[in-house]
Amino acid sequence: MTIGSKSILYGAHQFILHPIMVAIAWTRLFGFPLDARLWFAFFLHDIGYFGCTDLDGLSGARHPECGARVMRALFGNKWGDFTLLHSRDYAKASGQPVSQLCLADKLATAITPAWLYLPMVCLTGEIGEYMRNTSVRNGDQFHSVIGARTGDVAVWFEELRTFNHRWIERSRSAAVVPAPIRAA
Repeated sequence: MTIGSKSILYGAHQFILHPIMVAIAWTRLFGFPLDARLWFAFFLHDIGYFGCTDLDGLSGARHPECGARVMRALFGNKWGDFTLLHSRDYAKASGQPVSQLCLADKLATAITPAWLYLPMVCLTGEIGEYMRNTSVRNGDQFHSVIGARTGDVAVWFEELRTFNHRWIERSRSAAVVPAPIRAA
């Protein structure tokens, strides 16, 4: 089974837990999500990881496309773009700002309890890729060095949480808002 499929089934992108954490994060950032289209986006944004051979590499980089196609078919282009631009890498590559879904997605990771998140990503093997990639990236994608270099997953996760909180605060005002949803 591919790492992307494992992530969807019982890892960081688990198909029930992760969307619920995104909904909780959205509520903290923007208020309770009353628009049903948001709930569809919460549950569909990462489905493209299914079958991916990596999460942050060439295969995983295209994961937003699948959820975006479904959202476009159901609700139109704005909602497809909203879902597509939940990926910082995808947004950067297309020269567009991230969507508000990206902010909620990153906060979801930061608010998931370590006692739950770390066993999931260790069980799937995702932790290896995440720590490898965070120790070599720089600029806006830089998460941590110390935890990744030492192999201490608890330190790495705390550094990731801190990075995500800071990134969200810096990026909040520039995020794309789909019509008719408006930032609070």
